[in-house]
Amino acid sequence: MLLVGCGPRVQKRTYDVTVENRSARTVTIWLTKNGPAWEQGWKSPEDLAIESPRAHEPIGGVVVPPGKTASTGQRTGRFVGDTDAILRVYLGQRTFNDLLAISRDSPSRIDVTLKPGANTIIVSDADGGVRVVREDATAATEIPKASEPQPTEAAPTTQSATSS
Repeated sequence: MLLVGCGPRVQKRTYDVTVENRSARTVTIWLTKNGPAWEQGWKSPEDLAIESPRAHEPIGGVVVPPGKTASTGQRTGRFVGDTDAILRVYLGQRTFNDLLAISRDSPSRIDVTLKPGANTIIVSDADGGVRVVREDATAATEIPKASEPQPTEAAPTTQSATSS
């Protein structure tokens, strides 16, 4: 039996991300995805490096100094399966080569899984590093490091980073 048109379903999703840097440190933020569909405006630093970025394609990172706020505005993308939009938060004002050298398990990078719609991300000082919290209309959720065990939905989660 031959099935036609049974490929993965593509969803169109829109995100509006605001990052408030309440910490004493500069951070660099980057909006990307953790899977397909690959498209302009959502590429990770690693994807751009593989492609050898073209002069006409803007680099996606934004530097957010202490006390400042940055916003993506509404960004729409195509998402396949359980692909998520991810906001990477890097400690410090980073060069493109720095971003490539900092892996997801580094204490200098925090990956925040975003929800479709508005996302407010608060960066604040914590124990010699920073803490990243995603606020929504009902509560704030602290973001755990990907390498740490994930608590259940009922328990608040924590993520912090220190500079290296």
